[in-house]
Amino acid sequence: MAKQGGKTATENGGQLEELVKKMLDDCEYQFIENNKFFLATNGLKQKLYTQQLVICESIYSTEERKHELRADFVIYDPSKEGKYIIIECKSQTSTGSVDEKYPYLNENIKHKYPPYKTIVVLDAPAARKGAKIWLKKQEETNERLQVFQNFSEFRAWAIKKF
Repeated sequence: MAKQGGKTATENGGQLEELVKKMLDDCEYQFIENNKFFLATNGLKQKLYTQQLVICESIYSTEERKHELRADFVIYDPSKEGKYIIIECKSQTSTGSVDEKYPYLNENIKHKYPPYKTIVVLDAPAARKGAKIWLKKQEETNERLQVFQNFSEFRAWAIKKF
């Protein structure tokens, strides 16, 4: 039986998130449940992270229907000038529509996300090349956005910065 595209995308996205989670653990970040995250960042002086934290309403929210957005990861490092960083993982290992959502992601980062640096980690060998180029180019006009084309590129950067 063939898997449906959405289920496969979720599984692949979960694999990318597991890699990021392992890397954060290796960089000595401590996991905190999302309902305690901001309270913990006010009281603790250590590196922390959480997953699936509601961070804002989307650009599509209306008075009648709210649409909350969850970040894949929010990290906190009290020793850094920008103490909070949002990390979004986008995986596309088979044809689909993940790359068509890049403009939606970029617009939400620009206009709705909290004013933190937002890192987008791609694992998208099946994404359209033009879509990946377009998203990377958005760094020029979205100062909070930083795009990594694959996990290895992100990990090399993170080991130096985290």
